[in-house]
Amino acid sequence: RNSTSGIVGVRRNTKTISGTDYHSWIATWSEGEKKKSKEFSTNKFGEEVAKQMAISHRSQMIEELNAQGFEYAESHGSDK
Repeated sequence: RNSTSGIVGVRRNTKTISGTDYHSWIATWSEGEKKKSKEFSTNKFGEEVAKQMAISHRSQMIEELNAQGFEYAESHGSDK
């Protein structure tokens, strides 16, 4: 619903600190009741690389959760 990437669980974020904008891509997932996320800076890695890193990291986390028996789906959290 709130995805700015077209990928479930990956979104773009902007925060302003002392008048400077910092952009990142954030991968999100849940481990049971805990919501987790990891941020990848576009200022550090570049726009497309940071986005791909977020997508890849989320996929890796889902694989790890499924190996633990969470039965997590790519569509988890979507309206579908």
